[in-house]
Amino acid sequence: GSPVPVQTAIRLLYGRLPAAWTLGRGFLAMCDELARNEWRPREELEAMQLVKLRALLAHCHARVPYYREHLVKAGFTPDRLRTLADLRSLLPPLARQDLAARFDDLRATNAGDYRPERCASGGSTGQPVWFLLDRTAIALEKACIRRWWRRTGYRDGEPIATMRGLRLAGTRGRPWRTDPGANCLYLSSY
Repeated sequence: GSPVPVQTAIRLLYGRLPAAWTLGRGFLAMCDELARNEWRPREELEAMQLVKLRALLAHCHARVPYYREHLVKAGFTPDRLRTLADLRSLLPPLARQDLAARFDDLRATNAGDYRPERCASGGSTGQPVWFLLDRTAIALEKACIRRWWRRTGYRDGEPIATMRGLRLAGTRGRPWRTDPGANCLYLSSY
């Protein structure tokens, strides 16, 4: 990677760019949808979740070898999903060992269309587990975090401190790092 001063300069510039530039045009729409969803009735939210879950399962059935294998074995097709509770009875949970052992089978055959980034868990159990996140998933995570922060009165651009499972390279053993571009103090839980 680049030297720490170069990384800091890039972060300073990148952190000041509008979210729609760094996270895609859909980011602000995601933020708006999340805000609207807070006031929807539970039944309406569950109906929306069911539609999205069926679409995700249809994608997995058609494109993800690991899930196709399990769905076929269970005799499951996405249209059989009638309630959110059906998911628990129809599909076994994905185990950490499956993520490690079957990584390639958990990748959708069209994953390249989404240009996913390879990410890892924090490795708190000893060995990090690898997974893929596309730009939309990353933007949705940031939109959720923004919503949670805003519930506490936070406004975009205000100074903030965050503690996460970050490995902060180039900090000479310090468990923290400032990011002037994002106006953030990062604290490593490691």
